[in-house]
Amino acid sequence: MDIETLKTLKLHEFEEAAAGYRSSSDMASGAKDALEQRITVQMRKVLKGETADGAIGQLREVAKDFHYVQVECGLVATALKAFAADMRPAQDKLKRALSEAAEHKFTVGADGAVSYPAAGENPGGSPPGPGNASGATDKTALALQDQTARFHPNPNYAIAQGIANRITEALKEATDTDQKWAPQLRKLKADDDLVVSDGDWADVAKDTEGVRGAGRHYLDSLPQPPRTAAPRPTPTGGRAWTPTSRPPGPRCTPTPSAASTGSRPRSGTRPTVWSSTRRTASTRRS
Repeated sequence: MDIETLKTLKLHEFEEAAAGYRSSSDMASGAKDALEQRITVQMRKVLKGETADGAIGQLREVAKDFHYVQVECGLVATALKAFAADMRPAQDKLKRALSEAAEHKFTVGADGAVSYPAAGENPGGSPPGPGNASGATDKTALALQDQTARFHPNPNYAIAQGIANRITEALKEATDTDQKWAPQLRKLKADDDLVVSDGDWADVAKDTEGVRGAGRHYLDSLPQPPRTAAPRPTPTGGRAWTPTSRPPGPRCTPTPSAASTGSRPRSGTRPTVWSSTRRTASTRRS
């Protein structure tokens, strides 16, 4: 991660993309619930026979497709939102450091080094000359810099050194965030056929654990479910959250049976990829 990339990174585009995926996830969730809790229930009440059973069975398979879309889109939405949340502190730190450098009329190089002008007192001669300060994150290097700043004749050195260190910290934090999330986003792939197999759910379970692990800090920062919240019974005997009691946060839990199934490679995937020009996530057919 370099200064220009971090400074110009449009995190709001990641958040907008996350909102789009969240909307798709909610839409799929509504369609799944309609099929499982209303349509097939009513059909079972008024229709009998093999034809009716076949139709209901097909609708249940469609409900599984919507569930799959719900979970996959929910995972992508959560990953994009968490990436933006993790990256923003580093970007803010960089912008504050650059703003301080501009305020002092210092020059920041592409490598993060800060150049400062001559300043200070030198009786009978010119003021202490200009110089450059390079950032560091190592504790030993920071201790040496602190000692140097105490005795440096140019007061600009200490200011420039502090700015350079904050720039270096911001770039390191941004690089760590990028390295953490890029692999997770590349793993988010959805099968493009209409049959959701046990292998598909096993892959979803692994993707879910990956996103939860990488986004633990972000997820922990979200409001937690109220202790008194309880799911309501559904017409099919399951449990569902009411609009007022649904826990906040990402809804990206795969089917319970996925944990006990084996995984297999998925064909015909639609991977989420990085756009090098817009820094957003998009899908494309492999």
